[in-house]
Amino acid sequence: MQRRNAFTLIELLVVIAIIAILAAILFPVFAQAREKARAISCLSNMNQLGLSMQMYVQDYDETFPYWSWWNSYSGGHGPSPNNVTSFWSNAIYPYVKSAGVYNCPDNNDHSTLAQTGFFGWITGNLVTAGVPQALVNAPLGIIGNQTILESDWINGSGTTDSALTNPAQTFLLADGTPTAESGFFPQSDEPDPTNANDPRHKTIIARVAWANCYYNGAANMCGGSQDDIGNFGPYTAAQLAQFQTQARHSGGENIDFADGHSKWSRDTQITVDLLWGTQAN
Repeated sequence: MQRRNAFTLIELLVVIAIIAILAAILFPVFAQAREKARAISCLSNMNQLGLSMQMYVQDYDETFPYWSWWNSYSGGHGPSPNNVTSFWSNAIYPYVKSAGVYNCPDNNDHSTLAQTGFFGWITGNLVTAGVPQALVNAPLGIIGNQTILESDWINGSGTTDSALTNPAQTFLLADGTPTAESGFFPQSDEPDPTNANDPRHKTIIARVAWANCYYNGAANMCGGSQDDIGNFGPYTAAQLAQFQTQARHSGGENIDFADGHSKWSRDTQITVDLLWGTQAN
């Protein structure tokens, strides 16, 4: 009678241990590959939005879309009814023609514009207020440079392409918290472009750098990530560590620049210099 061979318990345990070790090594690699794919998909969306913005500028006398809080929104003491037709996302939609590219696969807030009321600004009909019908039920996970796209709030004049002295270093659109804008930062508080030691060069644009970090009240760590005047930083080491867990793509974000190119940038490199291209020489 022929004897049957079988695995011993020790051999089975060794095989299981080897499989477990291989899984521990490979699963993080697979996760990184999936994240890289999402980051590339997001960058592709950004490229499409950036191209649409460039086409808009060409058609409108080299002028970027302009929306004024003061002139177009009653909550900003502007005229009523509220109108967001010229807001950047709405203005370039005829060139984009796809609601899907306005979001990032790594955006952890999937609220639609209808659910948020266009970020709480519109209480009535969004289409009547100027939001394209296709965007009403879509999330918006990309934000614009408010300093450029809302330009002079009071006088109502848009920013021209020629007004940008360093478009290759000026961000136009980026991954960002669902506020639809980067936060206004006055030129009077810009870093000195001739002084590399000006500490303001290290001031981080929080809504871009930590795109998945939301304001939940002053007691929440993310409350400090709002980048309106007075809340830019500097941040403590503990805050930086907390904020950096909210970057969408391996510690950084995808950015469209005003000259038309797009790239990934590390969160600590996303500073107020990118609002007007004021890096120190």
